[in-house]
Amino acid sequence: MDPSTTLLIVTGAALVGSVGQTVISVKIGDPEKLRELQGQLKDYLSDLEAAKKSSDKKLLKQMEKKKKYMDTLQSEVSNATMKMTILSSVFALLIFAGLYYLFNPEQGIAYLSTYLWEAGSGLVNLTIFYWYIVSSFYFSTIVRKLMRVS
Repeated sequence: MDPSTTLLIVTGAALVGSVGQTVISVKIGDPEKLRELQGQLKDYLSDLEAAKKSSDKKLLKQMEKKKKYMDTLQSEVSNATMKMTILSSVFALLIFAGLYYLFNPEQGIAYLSTYLWEAGSGLVNLTIFYWYIVSSFYFSTIVRKLMRVS
């Protein structure tokens, strides 16, 4: 297949992957809820640290009572993060598998100039996987800004 066609297809796959992973993080993780829970955990940990420094037994007892609830919150945040990570990874691996099936993985589709880094030939061949990663970083930034996801 023509390298420019392959370049466009891989770039499109990177766009689809970025949108898919952002949708997964919004639907599965509920970013607002996770941000709120992480804020509560951060406040608790800072209050606990202040209580330990002050050696206030009454305040330490109050913090100890909150510990079980905070452990539950930490578990909830960890589970949501793990689900998002697993689903995003599976989604990305499916895209990689499709690209591997469609194209020769060693086929160069883009070139990166290295004249500023080293004296020599000046071009590095980017395979479909490297181009996918570069495109994916670019598109994920844009998609997250458009969808207002941090």
